[in-house]
Amino acid sequence: MIVFLFFFCVLNIFWYNANSEKNNFFNLIEKNLNLEYSLYRAINAYDLMIFHNFTLEEVSKILFKENDQNKNQLLNSFYDDLKFAFDSKKEKNKIPDVFKDFEDQSNFTCEKLFEFNYDNIQLIKENPKSKDLKNIEQNLIEICEYSKLTESNDFRIVYERHFQYIKNGILSISNYTYDGLIEHLIGKGSIAKMTLFFNAIIIHTLEVTNTIPHRNGINNLIKRFSHVMYFSESYNIFFLLIIIIFTTFFFSGINKKCNQIILLKQVFKIVEIQEI
Repeated sequence: MIVFLFFFCVLNIFWYNANSEKNNFFNLIEKNLNLEYSLYRAINAYDLMIFHNFTLEEVSKILFKENDQNKNQLLNSFYDDLKFAFDSKKEKNKIPDVFKDFEDQSNFTCEKLFEFNYDNIQLIKENPKSKDLKNIEQNLIEICEYSKLTESNDFRIVYERHFQYIKNGILSISNYTYDGLIEHLIGKGSIAKMTLFFNAIIIHTLEVTNTIPHRNGINNLIKRFSHVMYFSESYNIFFLLIIIIFTTFFFSGINKKCNQIILLKQVFKIVEIQEI
C-alpha cells in the first residue's frame, strides 16, 4: 500500500508540474501576443494618420473603445505595452525546458538574427517579385548593422526603437491637411524609414522571439503531457493488475477456507448422527 501511495504522489506531482508549465507558457504567449499586437497597431495608427488624414485624437478613438480616450492614449500605450517584453522573465524562468527564445540560444547579432530567419529569407528569394534583388540576406544584415540595434545584445531594444520611431513620426506632424501631410512625407521621410525598419527588422525579430519559440514550445508541451499521460496509464495498468492478482488470491483463499468450513460442518454432522 505504501508503494502505491508513493507512486500516486509522484504521479500527482508530475501532473501538477506539467499544468504549471502549461499555465506559465500560456501566460507568456499572451504577453508576447499583446506586445506583437501593439507593434502592428502602432504602425497602422501612423498609416491611418498619413493616408486617411486622421488626427491623433481620432486614431485613438478608433483604436480604443473606452470612454476616456485622449489624444495621448495611443502614445502612452506604446510604453505600457512595451512592459510585456521586459516582464516575461518570470514565466521564462519557470519553463526552461518548454520555451527557448532567441537569447536562450544565441547572442543577438544581425548575422544570427537572419540566420534564424533562413526559411523566411528563402521564401523571399523564391518569390518571383524578388528575382531582380541581389544579396538579400547581406542587405538585410547591413540595414540591421546600420541601425546599431544589436550593440546592447538585447532584442527588446528593437521593439523600443520601433515605438520611438512611430512616436517621433506622429509628433512631427504639424499640419493635418493633405498639403501638410505631403510635405511631411517628402520632407521627413519618416514613413519610409519606419516601413523599412518594420519589414526588415521587426518582422524578423518577432519570428525568432515569438513565432518559432511558440511553435517549438507547443510541441515540447505536447511531449511533456504525452510522457505524463504514458506514466499515468502505466501506473493505472500496473495498479489494476495488482488489484486483479490480489483479488484472485484473496478470494481463492476465502474459497478454500469456505470449503474447509463446509467439510468441517459435514464432519460434525456425521459425528452427531453417530453419537445419537
